[in-house]
Amino acid sequence: MENAKPPKIEPHGDPWEIFQGYLLRQTTEFRQVVHWIAKRPSKSKVHRLRLLSRRLRSAWPILQKISPGKGLKGGEKSLAKLTRILGTIRSLDVSKELLQQRLQIEDPKASLSFLPKTLGKKADRARQTIDKKAWRKKVRKVERYFGPIIGLTPPESNVFAAAVQESTERGSDKVLHSWKSFENKKTLKSLHRLRIALKKWRYSLEIEVQCLGGAQREQLLKAKSLQDQLGEIHDLQVVLSCLEAKSLRRKSKRQGATKRLRKLRNSLRWEIQGKAQDFLLGGRKPLFSLISTRSP
Repeated sequence: MENAKPPKIEPHGDPWEIFQGYLLRQTTEFRQVVHWIAKRPSKSKVHRLRLLSRRLRSAWPILQKISPGKGLKGGEKSLAKLTRILGTIRSLDVSKELLQQRLQIEDPKASLSFLPKTLGKKADRARQTIDKKAWRKKVRKVERYFGPIIGLTPPESNVFAAAVQESTERGSDKVLHSWKSFENKKTLKSLHRLRIALKKWRYSLEIEVQCLGGAQREQLLKAKSLQDQLGEIHDLQVVLSCLEAKSLRRKSKRQGATKRLRKLRNSLRWEIQGKAQDFLLGGRKPLFSLISTRSP
């Protein structure tokens, strides 16, 4: 689940200067967290760096629109690679925590206690990759873009405002397209695409609210609420995916816990389907109300 709060709203000022200040804060904290993670890659720091990478990625379409050909090509792709690595670690951490909570109720005899332990070991191994040469190379590749994006020549105010609004509008169009796809297909895969589209749109909206102001501040909280609902479903899907690994099935067989593991997987499947159905029935109105400038 995405539990990041919207950033503090800036006081009224020049939109471009506010945007540059936003980028400076994000890139400065990015470097700080990278330094901390190199020493101790805690769960909170891994999550924070992942969040920072997403926020910087949301700024990239705006940057490329106002300053094409300024050495920015490839920056968003480089950030996405870091996000995926950090996402793998987070998924394993979340799966371990959710399993521990669930097994306290569903497995009082602790016959499946090996499951969160196994996932914890996988998370630790994934976390160790953060200190390897390949990881450091990816980080340096991202950081080389920070100088160019902070030192850009200020565009005309109407050009910048148009770029920000276009980024947000494209994001809202993708959210609505993803919702209609989910409404038609009713699959977990289409629901996952909706979750990603909503998350990207929310980060774009954060930038618009901070730089241009407007009445969209309440939208951030509403988007966060919808995102949390989808995040809960996704986290359960991640747990189920981990439990379907052949290595865990073999281990459960050796432990004589095959039936219990199968029962746990079935329980998760029913819960995921139920929550997805609830969102299908109840999500349309708040979603279209949220993106009020678009017609259903």
